[in-house]
Amino acid sequence: MALKKLFSRNTKRQPVTSRTVLVNGRPPEESSEPLTMPKYLNNQIKTSKYTWFNFIPKNLFEQFRRIANFYFLIVTLIQLSIESPVSPMTSILPLVFVVSVTAVKQAYEDWLRHREDNKVNNAPAMVVRDGNVTEVRNQDIVVGDVVMVSDEEGFPCDLLLLLSSNPEAKCEVTTANLDGETNLKTFVCPGETEYLHTPEDLWDMRAVVECQLPHANLYDFKGSLEVYRGNSQPAKAPLATDNLLLRGARLRNTAWVYGVAVYTGKETKMALNLKMTSAKFSTVEKTMNYFLVFYLVLLVLEITVSTLIKYLVYDYPFRKDMWYLPVSANSEVAVKDIVQDTFSFLVIYNYVIPISLYVTLEMQKFLGAMFLEWDDELKGGEGNERCKCNTSDLNEELGQVKYLFTDKTGTLTENTMYFRQCSVDGIKYVSTDGEIQLVNERNNNKTMAVSPWPTALEDFLVTLALCHTVQVTSKSKANGEVTVTSGDSIQMVDLSQRYQASSPDEKALVEASASFGVVFQGQRKDTLELTVQGHSRRYTRLQVLDFDSDRKCMSVVVREEWSGRLWLLTKGAESSVLRRCRVQSDEEQRLHDTTAAHIDDYALLGLRTLAVGRRELSDQQYQLFATQLTQARMMMEGREEAVRKVMDQMEAELTLLGATGVEDLLQEGVQETLESLRVAGIKVGQGRRGGYLDKIECRKIRSGEKNGCHAGHQGGGLDTRAWVTIRDWHWGQERC
Repeated sequence: MALKKLFSRNTKRQPVTSRTVLVNGRPPEESSEPLTMPKYLNNQIKTSKYTWFNFIPKNLFEQFRRIANFYFLIVTLIQLSIESPVSPMTSILPLVFVVSVTAVKQAYEDWLRHREDNKVNNAPAMVVRDGNVTEVRNQDIVVGDVVMVSDEEGFPCDLLLLLSSNPEAKCEVTTANLDGETNLKTFVCPGETEYLHTPEDLWDMRAVVECQLPHANLYDFKGSLEVYRGNSQPAKAPLATDNLLLRGARLRNTAWVYGVAVYTGKETKMALNLKMTSAKFSTVEKTMNYFLVFYLVLLVLEITVSTLIKYLVYDYPFRKDMWYLPVSANSEVAVKDIVQDTFSFLVIYNYVIPISLYVTLEMQKFLGAMFLEWDDELKGGEGNERCKCNTSDLNEELGQVKYLFTDKTGTLTENTMYFRQCSVDGIKYVSTDGEIQLVNERNNNKTMAVSPWPTALEDFLVTLALCHTVQVTSKSKANGEVTVTSGDSIQMVDLSQRYQASSPDEKALVEASASFGVVFQGQRKDTLELTVQGHSRRYTRLQVLDFDSDRKCMSVVVREEWSGRLWLLTKGAESSVLRRCRVQSDEEQRLHDTTAAHIDDYALLGLRTLAVGRRELSDQQYQLFATQLTQARMMMEGREEAVRKVMDQMEAELTLLGATGVEDLLQEGVQETLESLRVAGIKVGQGRRGGYLDKIECRKIRSGEKNGCHAGHQGGGLDTRAWVTIRDWHWGQERC
């Protein structure tokens, strides 16, 4: 018995918890264990609901799920099974007409979806085969294929980035179709693919990717890459979100990239986020069902009353004088007669529910969708494209919005940041005409020139110029250049085209530092080049601790090439950074309190705020942190928690440098739009990510207006305790 249990335990199939991808679909010869890749889905997508074979049964099933259609079907069957007082065709023809009209409409819309699917599936894609780049159909890409994507093209599937035309092994991507963000995002190649240069190298590559099973989270990807280069022990590299190029994103500012397909077709993150349902029912249709139930109850009541009147009130002697009513030979009441009469009354009274109402509704939906597409005032986008309705089932929902949740950045604002003020070493500074000036709080906040710079101000600006992931475009792509006119001043021409960043906050801070005289010149490999008041400096960037919503900050570790000193530079939401700063003396406590007070002042002005700090590391400390971080990033299970724990240890005991105040201008007509929405009865909820209230909101609070849009606490999200009150809950206090 024990042997049987042992045998059954050994033969039990273990659940699959990860995905194995063989680059180019071939196992490494150096691998000690035989590797076989399971058969995964191809890259074909399908957004349509029907096929030629299942359209009739599936469509009929969905249509008769509606209460009205099912009711008329039952009435039709009853008329066919009894001696109906009216012709059964009075129910059959309207029902067939309603079902046919709906079926034709849904067939047409599904045909449009089929056409779009075929266009996407048959689009050309470039795949590496036998050392050459070969054109194949999009749907023929399989997991393990190495795919080439050129500039301005979309990614045909989820690709692990292997090779880029960028000498820094990076590429820039827009993900507007996935998350609505229009900013450029930077993705990087794993460190173990640096030796790859040509398609022949990619074809000869022997590597294994171990990653997560497909899931819908766009911002979660964990895995590891094992590269075999003639050794039995492969070189390993951790994989994260910044290595995965998602389907639906588009390549920018990069001539070409190569990546290996890890998720294809229905298993891509974009496809998993498409919540396809068999049928959609609008609020109007659901409301009509409630009325239909009421009329069904009324119908049952009418039938019951009529049947009772016939058999209880009108007795046999009374009915003898009614020659127009049939009189049975037997005066006894039979069950068959009661059933016949009940169904007869049902047929007579069933017109209380108008079947034409549903025909009218279907036609209105279809024509309404066409009018949306014809409306010239709904044109927009880069190509002035018209509105596109993929389905007409829910278009009336557009007029029944009750709640509107919005994230401030890029929705209500222009998503273009401008550096306005900063607090450094407890002293306020303001940006005036591209120059940084000191604010004298004791003399009515008058400004004055800063000369020479305090050491604290220079350290602050250098930190802003280093702690980021901003990319510098080539001079051929930038209309402006940096011109050093003297040791103390610098002129910047059209910096907006020189710096590219995934976050407008970072871009604004780097541009401001450059206009003040601390210019970020770019990055070569891991070397960062700065020009500080006309003098060149070089730093080696060793680590980047990316921003996440839990830590609410980001950090970089850099080494000064001229001194060898190691610095951990951090910036982020003050609720996160201030608590990480060291407060061990009266001077540090004073600086902490003064900076927090300045942050409150910036919040009242409607500025987005960030706190900045740094920490000097020894070589031993950094090596320990780097080892722990590498080990944590190689984990498949519990990686986030392990990485966050190491980062928290690194981002501790910081020295507070100061805070920044950046303005994000509201878009034109925001105030009027919000007021119109409230007049229309729409409740507007607004969340924030690391910022404070807008000027419009602060003005309303100071004027005593309480019902309006609501700003959530730091880090985003709504505070349900203050749904209709404009507040910012921060450390339990109300802003403004």
